[in-house]
Amino acid sequence: MNSYETDAMSREFAENGFTVVSFDALADIYVINTCTVTAVADQKSRKMIRRAHRTNPAAVIVAAGCFVSTKQDDKDRLPINLIVTNEQKGELLFLVMRYISESDSCEKDIVPPQTSAVENFTPDYPLTPTPSPRTRAYIKIQDGCNQYCAYCIVPFVRGQERSRSKAEIIAEAKELIAVGFREIVLIGINLSAYGRDLSMSEALLSLLDEMTKIKGLLRVRLGSLEPGLITADFARRMAANEKVCPHFHISLQSGCDETLVRMNRHYTAGDYMEKVAMLRLAYEEIYGNDCYPALTTDIMVGFPGETDDEFRQTEDFVRAVGFAEIHVFQYSRRPGTAAAKMESHVTATVKKERTRRLHSLGETMAAEYRHRFVGRTVKAILEERKTIAGMAYWLGYTDEYIRVAVADTELLGEVSQGTVITASIIGQFGGELLGKNDGKRYRDVMGAIPAGI
Repeated sequence: MNSYETDAMSREFAENGFTVVSFDALADIYVINTCTVTAVADQKSRKMIRRAHRTNPAAVIVAAGCFVSTKQDDKDRLPINLIVTNEQKGELLFLVMRYISESDSCEKDIVPPQTSAVENFTPDYPLTPTPSPRTRAYIKIQDGCNQYCAYCIVPFVRGQERSRSKAEIIAEAKELIAVGFREIVLIGINLSAYGRDLSMSEALLSLLDEMTKIKGLLRVRLGSLEPGLITADFARRMAANEKVCPHFHISLQSGCDETLVRMNRHYTAGDYMEKVAMLRLAYEEIYGNDCYPALTTDIMVGFPGETDDEFRQTEDFVRAVGFAEIHVFQYSRRPGTAAAKMESHVTATVKKERTRRLHSLGETMAAEYRHRFVGRTVKAILEERKTIAGMAYWLGYTDEYIRVAVADTELLGEVSQGTVITASIIGQFGGELLGKNDGKRYRDVMGAIPAGI
C-alpha cells in the first residue's frame, strides 16, 4: 500500500514541474512515506529521515503517513520540516509548496497547484501509448480498517473502512492494461471489507467479474484476505474465473485458539481450516488434482501470553495446512493498542527462536509445494533476465506466484518483459522452479503467436 501511494506522490510532483531523482541523490526535497505497523517499520522510518538529512542538511524533509501520525516524541527529535498525515496525503504537493513559499530562505513566487490528488490517486505508472516494461500493476481499492485486532495500530492511523467506486477502479485498470500491464493486483488495508461502507452486496466478487472482462488483462491477483470472506460460493466463483490467480494470501496470525481470542481475531483454527478446505475443494472439482491453489499467510510470534504449548499448536497447524509460503513477523508493542496493556510479554530471545523455527518450517513447506509442479507444464509471464552461474535465464511468475527460471537457450525466438511462455518443469532451482521450453510456442504481450513459431 505504501509503495502504491509513494508512486502516486512521485507522479504528482513530476506532473507539476519537479524532477524526481533517486532517494540517494542530492535533492531539494525528500519525501518519506512512513510506516508504523511494527517496531521494525518505525526503525526504518527514522533511518530514512535521518539519511535524507545527512545527504542534504539544507533540504526540506517531508515525513508522511502512519509513523509521524502517532510518534510525537520521535517527531520532535527527528530532522523533519513538514509532517503530512494520512488524511493529508491527497494535499501533499500543495502543503509542500506552501511550506516552501513561506520559508524565508526560498523564493516567494511559487504558486500552489490549483488541484491536488485525491486520497485514491492513480500511481506513478507511465499512462502513455508506449508499452510499459513492467508487467504487474497495483490498484488500491480500499483503505482503513474497523477490526481493531488487539496488536494492530492501523485502524488508529488509517481510519475507518472506505471503498473506491467500481467505475473508478475499472477505469484505472483499463488505463494500465492499455500501456502494457498484463496483471493487476488489488490491494487495500482490509481488502475483504471492500464495499462494506457502501452497502454493496458481494462487492469484491462483482468487481472481479467486471475486471476480468477487460480486453488484454491476463491475470487478477488479490492482496491479503481475511478468513471471514471465504465461503463455499466465493471459492467456487474464484475457481471458475480463469483470470483470477489461484493464489490466496489469507491472514492467520496464530494456529492456537486461545491466542486468537487474545488477538481479537474472531475465528478459530478450525474455522480457518474449513476455509482452506473450501478453496481446495472448489479448484479440485473444476480442474482435478492437477490444480492446487497456493495458500500463503502471515504468522505472528511472541504475542503477549503466548506459551511454548500455544506456539507448538501454531507449528502443528501450519504443518496441517501445508502453506505454499508463510510470512513470519515478531509481535512488537504498539502504544494505544489493547495488547500493549497485556501482561506476560514474551522475551526477545524467545521470539527470535520461534521466528527461526517457523522460517525453517516455511522453507520446507515452500519447497514441498514447488515440488508438486515438477513434471507439469506451467504458464508464466516473464519479468526479468538475469545471469546466474554464468548462464542467462529469464525469470517469470506462474499464476500461483511461483518464480520460474528458463534458460535463454530454451526459449524460441525473441522474448521480452511481458512475454507469456509455457514451460515444462524439470526441477527446482534454488527458490524457483527450473523450466524447460517444450518446443510448443510462446505468446507476446498482446497474446499473438509470433510469425515463424
